[in-house]
Amino acid sequence: MKRIQAEKKREEIKQLYHQYRQGKMGKAEYLARKKWEGNLVEEMEAELAGLEAEEEGLRKGMGEIDADSASIVDWLGSRGDRRKLLQSLIERIDVYVGKVVEIKWKFRDRLLI
Repeated sequence: MKRIQAEKKREEIKQLYHQYRQGKMGKAEYLARKKWEGNLVEEMEAELAGLEAEEEGLRKGMGEIDADSASIVDWLGSRGDRRKLLQSLIERIDVYVGKVVEIKWKFRDRLLI
């Protein structure tokens, strides 16, 4: 949608030039409108680039979640190997002096996004 809007603005800028060349508007008006329309195009392109980057990040995140979900689905299908389930859910377990245990889950960071 934004890409189409940016293309339309570029076409409008071309039409402005043709109107200027035909004498339908003065040079000052043409330059002012060209600058204003050009700024709009730049803003749209920057917004489009940001949206495309966000979409790519979301696609990557969904791929990672799908991979983790597949591991859990495999475990649920076998219904027995708890070790396999734990390997799909836990990234690491740190044991410290004084019987302190810290568990780092694989899914926590991805679900908080």
